[in-house]
Amino acid sequence: MLQSQDFRHFQRLQAAANNKPPMCLHEKGDAVQALQRALMDLGYPLPHSSVLGVADGCYSHDTYNAVRCFQLDHQLACDGIAECLTLHALDRAIDEKWGETSMSDLLTRESVVKCSHGGSVVMPAPRFGPFLTADDFYAVAGCGFQTPCRKVKWIISNPGFRYAGRNTLNYSSVGVCVSAFGVPTGPVVIMA
Repeated sequence: MLQSQDFRHFQRLQAAANNKPPMCLHEKGDAVQALQRALMDLGYPLPHSSVLGVADGCYSHDTYNAVRCFQLDHQLACDGIAECLTLHALDRAIDEKWGETSMSDLLTRESVVKCSHGGSVVMPAPRFGPFLTADDFYAVAGCGFQTPCRKVKWIISNPGFRYAGRNTLNYSSVGVCVSAFGVPTGPVVIMA
């Protein structure tokens, strides 16, 4: 059974880790996206399958080649198929890379986050389980800037603790406020 935060919540990855069936070219979905994120986190680029670091969830030739490179680096059969041995090696490599993060550092709905112009970042109800992630939507209320901040885009999240393959947010996370026109207006400030 796969154990890393990146993989353990995906039934399709668990099935592929038992070769029922393995993952290969042309497969699509959240499990492929989790596989792609893990490969990118370990330094295997996916230049045609990701935009600004966001994986597209399609097992294309990009993903196939990244899996082959991972297999080659880990002395596995180099066939580009994400099967039992490959997924277990990838699972271990991700766990070794990220280790553990303190739960007390994670942002919650009670955390105070502001825009740099005094507006308040509205903390959402978590969509992906108990933790706030970079994939949640964060609105800004009460910004006094001439082009008011409307939402937050997280630039650096917390890959050290992932939930269902999504980066959580902690006090080291970095976000940028964005106007209604999509223009960055300044950094967010996370209050301790």
